[in-house]
Amino acid sequence: MRQFDQNQLLSRMLQRGQVATSHIGRLTETAAEFHQQIADTDPSTLQGTPDAVLKLVAGNFEHLQRSLTKSWKSVAEEPHE
Repeated sequence: MRQFDQNQLLSRMLQRGQVATSHIGRLTETAAEFHQQIADTDPSTLQGTPDAVLKLVAGNFEHLQRSLTKSWKSVAEEPHE
């Protein structure tokens, strides 16, 4: 099996300043197509309720905050001329 080139990860491309508007456009199109094709959740489950969605969104923000904090700390520690 071929392994995905880790240098093509979006996070690494962002670090190198190689993400173009066209990349974001393709990403949103792919995500939209995926969501159009998947089955709806059974209404009897708790998935998709406002509380469940809020919990997931809050978790995403916590992850982003940790990531950004690490990124900014590394920038602050870089030597400046």
